[in-house]
Amino acid sequence: MMFELWLMIFILALAGMGFALYPMLGRIKPVSDVSSKESNVAYFREQEAELQAQVEQGLLTETTAEQMRSELEKKLLNDVSGSGQRAGLELGNSKAIALFLAVLMPLTAVPLYMKLGATPELKISQLIQQSGVPSGELVEALEQWREKRPYNSQALYMLGSRYLSAGDTDRAVDAFQQLYLATGGAPQASAELAQSLYVAADYQMTDEVRRYYRETLHNDDNNAIALGLNGIDAFANGDYNEAIRVWNRALGVEADVGVRQSIMDGISEARARLGMPSPEVRINLSLAPELGEELGELPADTRVFIFARESDGSSHPVAVIPMNVADLPGEFVLDDNATRMMGGTSLAGISHLDIIARISLSGDVSQGDYQADARAVDVSSGETLELVLQPLG
Repeated sequence: MMFELWLMIFILALAGMGFALYPMLGRIKPVSDVSSKESNVAYFREQEAELQAQVEQGLLTETTAEQMRSELEKKLLNDVSGSGQRAGLELGNSKAIALFLAVLMPLTAVPLYMKLGATPELKISQLIQQSGVPSGELVEALEQWREKRPYNSQALYMLGSRYLSAGDTDRAVDAFQQLYLATGGAPQASAELAQSLYVAADYQMTDEVRRYYRETLHNDDNNAIALGLNGIDAFANGDYNEAIRVWNRALGVEADVGVRQSIMDGISEARARLGMPSPEVRINLSLAPELGEELGELPADTRVFIFARESDGSSHPVAVIPMNVADLPGEFVLDDNATRMMGGTSLAGISHLDIIARISLSGDVSQGDYQADARAVDVSSGETLELVLQPLG
């Protein structure tokens, strides 16, 4: 990629030199000077004839006409000699300027690009695309980017994240403090700073951490990092109901699967400390009696799935339990562990579920051959749900 970049720079430099040298290739020619002399002489002849006509008409005396003719001759002489000098001067100046620009452009273009261009960004992009690049090499490139662009928010964010994941909390805090200043205290910057301070304090809630996560929520009440820290703060202070409430909000905006699972673990622990049972739905799944012989011919590892969707009309499953035909009939538990495969949405925040069990002989689970379902199942009822698989269609 660097070769193509420098090749393009070289081609553009040549093109620029060509434009600068073009005046030297003969655009300004002496013929323009000849045309100017002929024009001046013709003008003199015209004025001389006009003077003679005025003498003949008695409008001018011979003496006056002769004086005016002398003035015209002097003017003609000055114009003719001056135009030749100007043409030579213009041509000489044009050549000098063109040559100066042709030399100046490549000499200044490369240093200016090295100073103002996107060299660090290009290097980082190349490193990210490569596999197996040592973390230290990428961090070094990010440091060079920060040195060249001290207030670039992207460089500061990437550098702080790299330091935090590497366990270098002091440098991570420093990078996120600079990010906070560079962005004028943007919500994501204050959230990242709060998180890095929390990790640097050995995962202890401090007044400084509290200050930044609260500032974040004041400006953006749906920031996932700040909501997570708010829940941790409430849990540490024994306010488990508040922790559950805030963490459920965090689940609604957090996209990272690993983080979602950690939040769900926190919710489960908070519920346990309150003596609240974990939400679950027990399901007895079996085959219709007439299907026993038909499905008995299938391989024992034919897949069966139990899906659960919120009863508000959402089409995206919040939980799934995979199994084989050989596992039927059997009892299965739909709880927060079953939600982890779908990204982790705690059942504690859901009141009713639509539950579907399905077998697809083609392997396309969205097009089942056998199905059983139950609508608007109360998650908190504690009752065991009976489902019997039947042929579709």
